[in-house]
Amino acid sequence: MYVTAQRVRDDSTGQVGINAYRYSHEGLDRIGVDWAKPDVEFLSQHSLGRLVSEICDMDAGGNSVLSFLDLAAHDSVDTDQLMKALAAGSYAVLSSPQFKSTIGGVTISFSLVMRIGGIAQLEYQSLRARIQDLLRIRSAPKIPVSRPVTILITQTASEATFELDPKDRERVDKIRGPRTPLLRLIVPIGVLSDFLKMHGEIFSNVTAMLIGGTRAQLMALGGVRFLDRADNKELWRYP
Repeated sequence: MYVTAQRVRDDSTGQVGINAYRYSHEGLDRIGVDWAKPDVEFLSQHSLGRLVSEICDMDAGGNSVLSFLDLAAHDSVDTDQLMKALAAGSYAVLSSPQFKSTIGGVTISFSLVMRIGGIAQLEYQSLRARIQDLLRIRSAPKIPVSRPVTILITQTASEATFELDPKDRERVDKIRGPRTPLLRLIVPIGVLSDFLKMHGEIFSNVTAMLIGGTRAQLMALGGVRFLDRADNKELWRYP
């Protein structure tokens, strides 16, 4: 799991508040994280997981982050252990307005943008309280864990073919509702090369064309993965 509390400021109005989010990584064991000492920066930047609960004072977007408190741990770690790690952080912040530590498989990271002595302790406790409130939410929606939808890739010297795995077509149709299905997308190699130069990757666009629907619907399907038919190698996955 990845949990974050951030004090943010709306740059257009100057309004300040705390936003907190809790993400689950249940069923996402292949992301390469050592859960004995989870890398909180990696999770925050590359693998948030599935959003399961939030408590927000401010609308998302257009905000500057003034401070943050991040927590990372395996989803099996109980709430009491998470609370103990947060309590231990109360002592760490006495020495520095910015720290990261791992205690009993729980990594916490705290940073204060305006590093003014004395304020760090108060800010840590404010963010800690918001995370504790978030962890106490027992009615957080349980998102079912599903095997991700598979898109198969076949590449020749002249073209690349992206095809929705026939085994996944029925459950994709149930989620996205009735629409004219695009089961296969053929892209000439020259077009693919030009697209990659401009955008870096094509997988997200192919996902939109072959699966469609909203982000929530895609998450309900368990996400998506792209497999190379030649060697069954996974080339891309979301989330």
